[in-house]
Amino acid sequence: MKLASWIFGADGALFRAAARGDAALIEELIASGANVNAASRRGYTPLHRAAQNGNTEAVALLLKKGANAEAATIEGLTPLEMARMNGHRAAAALLSNHSSEPKKP
Repeated sequence: MKLASWIFGADGALFRAAARGDAALIEELIASGANVNAASRRGYTPLHRAAQNGNTEAVALLLKKGANAEAATIEGLTPLEMARMNGHRAAAALLSNHSSEPKKP
């Protein structure tokens, strides 16, 4: 794997930092040119990974940096749906403020 691809590409460093909730690394990678909306072959973005794992700080940072809250995987899952499916209420609440999906109680 080429270094630039691992750092900036789909399933690269930004995806891993988002999955771990490493806000400092997310900030550094985006400042270095990582695409906040990079998508894997299956349509997952760093925001999907942060939401899936309930990393609220990472979700907030990615949204602030322009992540698309409406991005859907090939299965049709948005970051909001992934947060809800995994029981991450705080992440879901953040995402619902950036989504056109109807709000759920």
